Amino acid sequence: MVAGSDTFIDEMLKSYSAANAFENLNRYSKVSLKDLKLMDIDVIFLSLEPYLFKRKYIQEFQKACLKANIVVTD
Repeated sequence: MVAGSDTFIDEMLKSYSAANAFENLNRYSKVSLKDLKLMDIDVIFLSLEPYLFKRKYIQEFQKACLKANIVVTD
């Protein structure tokens, strides 16, 4: 699930002049790791809540988006 437009996360990204790779999607949309592989993403933020991402999941994101910096944030 990703944070698309009309979300608090999208507004926070805009306030820091950061682009949301999913701004064309509505609210909280589902995407697959396969979809992420096709995108040019610099940073992936993983939230600690409501889902705690374990190391194995972080590694899956790293494999899908080799160039992206994975940041776990609270």
